[in-house]
Amino acid sequence: MALRGSARARRALLSLLTVLTLAGGLVVPVAQASANRSALHVVLITAKNFTYEVPATIPAGLVEFIFENRGSQTHEAQFFRLKSGATESKLITALGKPDIKPTLAIAAGAGGAASVLPGGRQDVILSLRPGRYVAACFEAGSDNIPHFLKGMHKSFVVTSNARAASDNDDALLNGAPRADSVVVLRDYQLRLPAVISRDRPLMLRVRNNGPQTHQMEITKLNAGKTLKDYLRALQSSSGTPPGKAAGGIDALAPFTSGWVELRLAPGNYVAACFVPDIKTNKPHAEMGMVAAFTVR
Repeated sequence: MALRGSARARRALLSLLTVLTLAGGLVVPVAQASANRSALHVVLITAKNFTYEVPATIPAGLVEFIFENRGSQTHEAQFFRLKSGATESKLITALGKPDIKPTLAIAAGAGGAASVLPGGRQDVILSLRPGRYVAACFEAGSDNIPHFLKGMHKSFVVTSNARAASDNDDALLNGAPRADSVVVLRDYQLRLPAVISRDRPLMLRVRNNGPQTHQMEITKLNAGKTLKDYLRALQSSSGTPPGKAAGGIDALAPFTSGWVELRLAPGNYVAACFVPDIKTNKPHAEMGMVAAFTVR
């Protein structure tokens, strides 16, 4: 459900659905204080070209995912929770359909780590219900073939446990981290808190208040580039976004939340949602779901 890379790649993906190093200076780990942070289950996910290393089972409840890109290309980890009767192979087939509806019929967006550059890292905290999940990468290289079509998808099982045995929100949110502020997603707006412009480590809760699936993907604009340049690239058939992947949180199902840890270097950024619209099949970014901000 996340689209990155060249504008041509984004359009190809739409037809299919869709700790940086200090030198990179975009996203590094965050040491956010929280009374309950030590109680979180921590899971490392490693991305390579074109595979994931993911534990076969993960306990339900709040989980902190450390996503590390050890490949030579940009990667992400979009999670899907499969519905009853769905399988990993059925999901990959659905992702190849010309619109988003077949995917939503068998799976729901469950968050994940948005795209980071090679050597990059993005941490997210998610509330997981028991069930079967699949991680997938929607990035595409110069051949415009989404990585999930090259085998970059991996299933895992979220197991029930004492703290989430009842599968209710109170149990699943037990030990939730303290957030500096809240990002609100809705059809078709992306409301960012003022604190995102501060040059310091941040923990942001991202809440999808819309009836559709949404994400917050961050791009650090190249020097001298603006939101207008970014929007022009969305409409281009051959241009590339004038910036670099800077992390964020991947697609969340309606009325669910996740947490994303950020430390953004000073500069100009754009946050956007590239999930295809259920009615028009256009990326939500093309329907106004973008927001520019500057970190000072």
